[in-house]
Amino acid sequence: MTEMISTPRKRKRIRFSEEFKREAVALLRSSHSSVSEVSAELGIGPSMLSRWARELEECDGSQRRPTYEELEGELRRLRKEVGFLKKASSYFAFRSPTSTGL
Repeated sequence: MTEMISTPRKRKRIRFSEEFKREAVALLRSSHSSVSEVSAELGIGPSMLSRWARELEECDGSQRRPTYEELEGELRRLRKEVGFLKKASSYFAFRSPTSTGL
């Protein structure tokens, strides 16, 4: 579960196993308790538990990836927007400043 590592300052650093980290994050997600409460229960700092949760979320790819159809729809929308912006920029490019009364 844990491994003690000595650092040059003679402080002992605790290294937690990946299994312990995963179980701690699972406990956090399954309970209705705050990060502070769960971390105190486990005897670790709240910032450490938050970091583990964030790292596991990034690593697991739990953020939903868009589907192919969603990407195609976004591409169509962006192409329409580019066409509109091209027309608008050409309209304003050919308007002379004197025609507006400035």
